[in-house]
Amino acid sequence: VYADLADSVMYNPVPWESGEITWNAVVDYDENDEPIRKERLFHVGRFSDQALRERFRQFGPLNLTDGAWLQNILAARPMDGVEARLASIWLDEAGNGKSELNHSNVYETLLRSLNLFLPPVTSADFIALDFVRSAFESPVFQLSIGLFPRRFLPELLGMTLFVEWEATPTMAPIANMMTARHIDPQYYRMHAAIDNINVGHGALAKEAIKLYLHNKQQEGGDAVVQEHWQRIWRGYVAWATLGNGADEVVERMMLVDKKQIHLDSSLLRPADILPPLVKALRNGKD
Repeated sequence: VYADLADSVMYNPVPWESGEITWNAVVDYDENDEPIRKERLFHVGRFSDQALRERFRQFGPLNLTDGAWLQNILAARPMDGVEARLASIWLDEAGNGKSELNHSNVYETLLRSLNLFLPPVTSADFIALDFVRSAFESPVFQLSIGLFPRRFLPELLGMTLFVEWEATPTMAPIANMMTARHIDPQYYRMHAAIDNINVGHGALAKEAIKLYLHNKQQEGGDAVVQEHWQRIWRGYVAWATLGNGADEVVERMMLVDKKQIHLDSSLLRPADILPPLVKALRNGKD
């Protein structure tokens, strides 16, 4: 996964810079005439700083709750090596005693630098803001699973692996783009550094999973290892594929810049061809 992202994302311009966006569009129809959807590439041109400002605002619900999936990992009980590694990640997310390094506060600083002053994330006023509906899916998911760290420990391990393992290759190009546009890149540059897979959060997540599965091997053998690995992978895939407002946010950005795309499929169905062809064949003058 990391190698693929490094090849395809890390050293390439971000979509808002290149103007190449993907959209979940109809590309074909199945045997029941139901649409088959797939991401298609559209060339819409470089997005403005105002469009990016809207993107950063729409990701407020997620990034202003950064780290919340691990907020209950620390408790008044003995802590093993698995939980200790997750707790280390959580302490970094929370700022390790320095409020200015709290990841949510760093993102709020970015928003304020863009003249975006949002109400507290815990308030009803925040919920009432003009966010796209799916902007809340990912933060609500992590907050919900994070309420039960012991029951869902394997899933939390998978979620941690996803969010930390993919951060460096996906956030580094965003930080580079922001630097070029003279937008404060600290939030994204910080994640690109601290989440690295060598000694950072990515490495801690992998170590925690290997230790966890080793413990399961000692407890019940390969069958138990596979059962718990499936739960870990389910946590990874669940968060990786959860709606994060991507299409809706891009739509908002296009509205800001008055861009548009043509979503109709370029493919023809048999129903589009056969009736006119039969009609033409029956017409002796054609």
